[in-house]
Amino acid sequence: MKIKYKHKYIMEFPKPSETGLTVFTRDNCINCDKLKGYLKNRRYKVVYCDPYLTDEHVKKQFIDQLFYITGKRVRHFPIVFLDGLYIGNYDDFLDFENDF
Repeated sequence: MKIKYKHKYIMEFPKPSETGLTVFTRDNCINCDKLKGYLKNRRYKVVYCDPYLTDEHVKKQFIDQLFYITGKRVRHFPIVFLDGLYIGNYDDFLDFENDF
């Protein structure tokens, strides 16, 4: 997905997988580490987001893409998707799992 910006560059960002579980994570995130521990015996795609959060222009583009994908202003990690659909953060995912 490309969005037009006033800035000099536009990045392409990883997207959630259309099948299976995708977790957007970052370093030094307690809930990201807890979720990875919870999922240690399961297969899932991991997207490390730290490179997209250092430069303000890139960060804005990344947050805009997350809004485009989720329909929400997502600000907390981890960000969890199942079959390409936004589930939520760590607590949202646990609630989702417990509902089944």
